[in-house]
Amino acid sequence: MVDFSDAERNGYVSAFIEFRQSEGSTRTPDDLRSAAEVLLKGCEQHFSSGVTRIAHIGGVIPPGEEQDFRSLSHTLVHAEDLSSFHAAGQEILRRFPLVTPWLSWWLQEEHASMLFQSHRRMEPILWESMPSTTNAEEAMHWKIYKALGTDHHLMDGMRALLAFVRHYDQRMASCLGKKSYVLVLSLYTYLNLTNSREEDTLRKTRAMEAVEEAHWTHKTNPSSAP
Repeated sequence: MVDFSDAERNGYVSAFIEFRQSEGSTRTPDDLRSAAEVLLKGCEQHFSSGVTRIAHIGGVIPPGEEQDFRSLSHTLVHAEDLSSFHAAGQEILRRFPLVTPWLSWWLQEEHASMLFQSHRRMEPILWESMPSTTNAEEAMHWKIYKALGTDHHLMDGMRALLAFVRHYDQRMASCLGKKSYVLVLSLYTYLNLTNSREEDTLRKTRAMEAVEEAHWTHKTNPSSAP
């Protein structure tokens, strides 16, 4: 599951090829590239956000026709065959010709195969087993940034991430009523994480969680606010 950044996609493909070759694969680079591209699924939310943004541009989508544009765009994503897909695409271009440059970008094969069901190259069972957006991942990124900060030097960042992992490992173990078994002990030893660094990171994480909990409590029960 990736967004539609060409750099991200190309980086994944290159890493896949390099790894397979290092493992002794005799397949050609082109064959490995095709195998890697089949494993990529794009974030549907990125497309939906673009649809919403364009629907609000009155000079592109006439007033009163925003919902039609959204509906036709939704059909592009979920059309199960090419004839349905092409019919929706032609209708969009007929009624909203100013979206042509935008839609043309999404119709490029490297993008279409990651998003539109009618163009997918991934096995259907694998496609359906994966989430449709990267929202959960990006939400966790935000949580990590808030807890650990940004612009760390490499080793400081690694130490902070390790403390973050250990904190949530302990929380999960507590919820399950089990003793925490941290699987990153060797990495912990290697990084020589000091108590002061770990405690500072955990303090930030817990403070952020307290703020989130207070916000949720207030949102669901405003009378509880001080």
